[in-house]
Amino acid sequence: MDIVGCPRDLNETAIRQVETLGYDPADVKHIFLTHMHMDHAGGLPGFPAATVHIFAAELEACLHPRTLMEWRAYRPEHREHGPKWQPHTLQGDQWFGMDCTPLVRVGEAEMVMVPFTGHTRGHCGVALRMGDRWLLHCGDVYGYYRQADPVQPYKHPSGKLMELIVTTGFRMPRRHWGRIRKLLRAHGDQIQAFCAHDAREFELCQG
Repeated sequence: MDIVGCPRDLNETAIRQVETLGYDPADVKHIFLTHMHMDHAGGLPGFPAATVHIFAAELEACLHPRTLMEWRAYRPEHREHGPKWQPHTLQGDQWFGMDCTPLVRVGEAEMVMVPFTGHTRGHCGVALRMGDRWLLHCGDVYGYYRQADPVQPYKHPSGKLMELIVTTGFRMPRRHWGRIRKLLRAHGDQIQAFCAHDAREFELCQG
């Protein structure tokens, strides 16, 4: 857990966060994952009754790893409880001009999964409709908000070589940054995008 900077604080766990919000963890019936890396799927055992929605290619990568990186990144203890997997595949649907999985309705919520592969074999974004707007959780396709900023795109201060080293090391495919910028330039009044590891975006979402 030192790799991802886990504070080993039980109050930081997903189940405690749900309880802090005043909900019973047993009421969590559906979980949508961008990918199965340890820092994104580590809370699954806390919600054994939930249906876990995942892009089919990501489930395949998790259950049948091909590389040393996949063997290390997907932890078997996060699925030893036997999750109720609900894999999703592309079937010709579109979301703002992007390929997506068919719409899933959970109560009044509507969600689609948008493939952003590269960080993992089946990495995807999860888009949630809220009234007439959408929230797009981009997972780890980028890690700094300006990488997807439609107005002031990010350029690494030490140049293109350093940016290449950083993005290759973390497998953040830069080809997707342009897609997200284009999406936000065209539909920014309808979509709010955020990633998993940017503190600024976390604070905006809290607000």
